[in-house]
Amino acid sequence: MKSLRSLYQEHQGKVSDKWSGNLDVYEGLFTPRRGESIRLFEIGVQNGGSLELWSRYFASAELILGCDIDPACAELAFHDPRIKVISGDACEQATVRAVDACGGAFDIVIDDGSHHVTDVVRAFGEYFPRVHPGGVYVVEDLHTSYWEDYGGGLDAPYSSVHFFKLMVDVLNRGHWGVQRTASQWLTGYARRFGIRLDDAILGQIESIRFYDSLCVIEKRASQSVGLGTRLVAGKDEGVAAGHLRFSDEPSEPPSQADNPRSKLDRPLVEYVDPLIRMLARQQHRVTQRRRELQDLHNELMVRMQRIEQLQAEVAEVRASRSWKLTAPYRRVGGWIHTGRHIVRSKGGLARTLGATGRILLQEGPTGVRRRWHDARTYGIGGAVRVDGRIVDPSDYRMWVKLYDTLDDTDRAAIRERLDTIEVQPTISVLMPVYNPNPEWLYEAIESVRKQLYPDWELCIADDASTDPHVRDLLQRYVDEDSRIKLALRDSNGHISAASNTALELAQGEWVVLLDQDDVLAEDALYHLVASINEFPEARMIYSDEDKIDEDGQRFGPYFKTDWNPYLFLSQNMFSHLGAYQRDLVVTQDGFREGYEGAQDYDLALRCSAAVRPEQIVHIPHVLYHWRAHEKSTASGAQAKPYAMEAGAKALAEHVRSRAPGSEVRMLPHGYHVRFALPKEPPAATLVIPTRNRVDLLRRCVESILARTDYPNYQILIVDNGSDDPATLDYLSEVESSRVRVVRDEGPFNFSAINNRAIEHIESPIVGLINNDTEVRHPNWLTDMVGYALQSDVGAVGARLLYPSGTIQHAGITIGVGGVAANAHQGLSEYSFGYMARAGLPGQYSAVTAACLVIRREVYQEIGGMNEERLAVAFNDVDLCLRLAERGYRNVLVPTAELYHHESASRPRDDQGESSERFVQEVGYMESRWKEWIQMDPMYNPNFSLETASFSLSWPPRKPRNTAVVS
Repeated sequence: MKSLRSLYQEHQGKVSDKWSGNLDVYEGLFTPRRGESIRLFEIGVQNGGSLELWSRYFASAELILGCDIDPACAELAFHDPRIKVISGDACEQATVRAVDACGGAFDIVIDDGSHHVTDVVRAFGEYFPRVHPGGVYVVEDLHTSYWEDYGGGLDAPYSSVHFFKLMVDVLNRGHWGVQRTASQWLTGYARRFGIRLDDAILGQIESIRFYDSLCVIEKRASQSVGLGTRLVAGKDEGVAAGHLRFSDEPSEPPSQADNPRSKLDRPLVEYVDPLIRMLARQQHRVTQRRRELQDLHNELMVRMQRIEQLQAEVAEVRASRSWKLTAPYRRVGGWIHTGRHIVRSKGGLARTLGATGRILLQEGPTGVRRRWHDARTYGIGGAVRVDGRIVDPSDYRMWVKLYDTLDDTDRAAIRERLDTIEVQPTISVLMPVYNPNPEWLYEAIESVRKQLYPDWELCIADDASTDPHVRDLLQRYVDEDSRIKLALRDSNGHISAASNTALELAQGEWVVLLDQDDVLAEDALYHLVASINEFPEARMIYSDEDKIDEDGQRFGPYFKTDWNPYLFLSQNMFSHLGAYQRDLVVTQDGFREGYEGAQDYDLALRCSAAVRPEQIVHIPHVLYHWRAHEKSTASGAQAKPYAMEAGAKALAEHVRSRAPGSEVRMLPHGYHVRFALPKEPPAATLVIPTRNRVDLLRRCVESILARTDYPNYQILIVDNGSDDPATLDYLSEVESSRVRVVRDEGPFNFSAINNRAIEHIESPIVGLINNDTEVRHPNWLTDMVGYALQSDVGAVGARLLYPSGTIQHAGITIGVGGVAANAHQGLSEYSFGYMARAGLPGQYSAVTAACLVIRREVYQEIGGMNEERLAVAFNDVDLCLRLAERGYRNVLVPTAELYHHESASRPRDDQGESSERFVQEVGYMESRWKEWIQMDPMYNPNFSLETASFSLSWPPRKPRNTAVVS
């Protein structure tokens, strides 16, 4: 019979690859069994070649069964009827049932497909019990256990190679001298990977052998008798006496009572490794913070020197004779400058004159003079007038006093409304408690007791607080109010375990999460119940929030968008106030241990994946006040760095379940998800309309060619009537396998040019690129395509900067300044923007077509750009809104960053003949998208429409005391 190595060398069928050293091990291991009617099961078969080879090697085999996670393997066909293939994850129960349907017991099991520690250990737990007595279980490629990508690392306590090393200790358990069973020693693995490792299974192991990175576990052919008794041969003990007394005696291990390691409930490395890792992380953070501090200090010194220099220059200028002589001219110039700004802010001279006429009719000349004074003093949009006085538009405390504070009239109206609300569920407020500040705990509990909605229960779980006053305070509340329930935990289990204890107390249809030092607004549960009635399909509800300092002063509001799943992948925008149907939380098994610090984010991620997007409702009012103190993440992520890491862990699990291979990166202000591309990335065509201005076009094209790491793209330059010789020469020179040039001689119509170009494109991905952009970083297209390939995504936009480094575009807000405006415009490139939205991927109602990526089928599904009504302006906004109307999400990806020289190759919209066309396009947008302009779901009604800087609206566009939900 031919050897296995020979069979591999002459094999001409389906492909299989194995290490030559492993083949030699298999030869020695399996030769005695070649003639037997064996049953073999292999995990990880890929092309199926190994199954053909095993069928030839074991000519008398009864069954050769393979399993692979790749669905394509189910289509493999074999001439040998003994070969069968199952498609699926070997550890999933559906696959296990399919394996059992084929007989379920095997003489040989080979794991050549798991590699990751989770899969290796779980597969062993599933299939070693299915090995016949006397059979073998083989694990290939254990060297991957030392790689971090496969859940391991050198000396990692839970790596797969460490798992099998511990099995060697299991084999020698009779000699430990420790009163601990084998399964107790492996409890950590069993609990971590959810497998069954009892003493009966472990007692079946005959031997464990390692051949380089191959591990062979043999199963006993009969019940173990351990070492048995000691057999002593001979009578002569002339050199070393004492052996004869051991004859026929069983092994007696020495006592380990004085060995401190014997008292551990798991291997020492499992205690030390987390501490080493934590220390390394802390050292890295300290080094990083010192470096940042030094950089900031150096920058501060430079800027202070520059300030002093500029102050000296200003003083010199102001003291000069020419400055004094030109004072009248500066005054006139200031008037002209103010007038121009007023005209632009109103949308043109005609609109400004109309507005002025209305003010004259309503208020007379005094009203015109007052508005002119405000514009000169505070700038356009730089101040607001409330009840006849000028107010700082950023004064949140004043805003709260005027618009976000209930009075007795409001309370009476709410109670009257409650009498008419049909569905009034019990709301269970969950509060885990551990050694809180008593004053803040009092405020938290009282904020629940003061709720205007009366049908609630407060479920408190004290996590074994060491401060005896805490339990006394809690018990007094229980005695005073029957709606307060209390569970006293015997041991500290951290916040996830405590939250689950609180959840066990809950009987309400909905649950709300409340931290021990935070405060609910007194109408919070009223608004929640009103939402439940208005949206009966809702299963998750969240609100806006702000922070309170240690003295109870409110600040830092977070006015959120409606449900924004891609922003949710960048930050926990759901929690505070976060409410769930209790049944939903229970079916998701509540709060998971191991995610402490981000247990609420982990819960929201799992629950959001289990419901439809329209079942997640946003209340655009501040209903939750998050306490900011030095130990709270409300004061910054640095207060609990482990919370960010736990959030990244939960997020990575969530994202990879949706898009395997995707990456999650922690940022100072959130997370960045980079969706994995297919093994062969789809072709992308970048459409660049242009006319003359070869300087802009060359810079754009060359930046793409030099700074794009996406492997499969082509540039399509659409020349719209260039007549400049230098431009025409460049267009002739630049054509190549990567760059094509087509001519479009029609009049300038940005929408039509792009539509005609895309009609003739076959690539699945299309990019709309302005000729005046310049790529900054190589990952731009890779990141954008990753998002564009998500089934619910429409347009994907980039972050654009002016050449000076300030932000020109980071999303588009609808209704701001009239029709639409660029969000975060004018901020520094280093600014994160409002709640980090300028620096994190997230959904906007629209993104700019200066750099836009979209699937071609989606672009054509909605008919492309509106070339009839929007030839030049707002065509990208209209495109995005029609995508949103169809249910697609438009996403900003800030890691895709380009410079934008702002339409330098075409005239302004508000000058010459373009002005009339621009007015018509504005009119069309105001008519077509009236509701969206009034209420952009990706903005917030508490923001002003006068400026795109996310400033407060005075008053809110959805007053708290009249409008309930968005």
